[in-house]
Amino acid sequence: MDRRPAGKTLDCTKIIWVLASNQGEKLIQKFWDDNLADKPEHHQLMVPLAPLQQTLERSFHSTLGAPLTGRLSAIIPFMPFSPEERAVTTYKFMRKLFDESRKPINVAGKHLARHIFLNFVDDGALASHIAQKYYFAELGARSLIKGVNMQILHKLTSAFLENGSEITDEMNDKPLECYDIRVEDLKGGFRDVTVKANGTKSVQKRPPEPEKCETHHHTHSQGKLTIQAVTDLRVQNPQSKEYTHPLTLSANKHENS
Repeated sequence: MDRRPAGKTLDCTKIIWVLASNQGEKLIQKFWDDNLADKPEHHQLMVPLAPLQQTLERSFHSTLGAPLTGRLSAIIPFMPFSPEERAVTTYKFMRKLFDESRKPINVAGKHLARHIFLNFVDDGALASHIAQKYYFAELGARSLIKGVNMQILHKLTSAFLENGSEITDEMNDKPLECYDIRVEDLKGGFRDVTVKANGTKSVQKRPPEPEKCETHHHTHSQGKLTIQAVTDLRVQNPQSKEYTHPLTLSANKHENS
């Protein structure tokens, strides 16, 4: 789709064109299996990619033709995710679901399973479990999105609707419904993700913009790193004249995005 405003001409000398394609994915997978799959990371970084890039270029030439292939300045193969990359990518989608669940309920828009606080118990183990169970190299990150939806979103929706009470927009004025999400050992030696309601959680709403914000610059004594520290970040309630500090909520230990 051409998204240029009507009548606007693009200066192609200032644009980097990126063409994404599944062309050559079997060649990439074979190169990975033969040269990288069982090697430590430091060894993987030393393996030259030029032979693979030349093989891909010949594949593109036979499929796309010389005019287009000749205009490709670089061919960058995307390798299958390592176990660590799978877990990090899965956690990214878990955090996205966390943010979506915190949004207000909107009955008219059919956004019902919201105004929820997701408590990821041992988020690293949870992300690794989902990644190990659902990652499929040919589908890449899409397989991990499916895993988060199957293991967390669908179970969360079922648990949220389980009590059978009427869902209204007025629920947004009440404390957040809290759900614990963890990997548990089940009967028969199986491990699976469980989603269980765990009461409510009161969270301070983000206040308006602060009236005053003093910024100080400090230089780290061990080097040239400049650190900006923001102090006196307070918001005055116009009714009570009391000051409160803004709250940034994180689901658990840290966030990878």
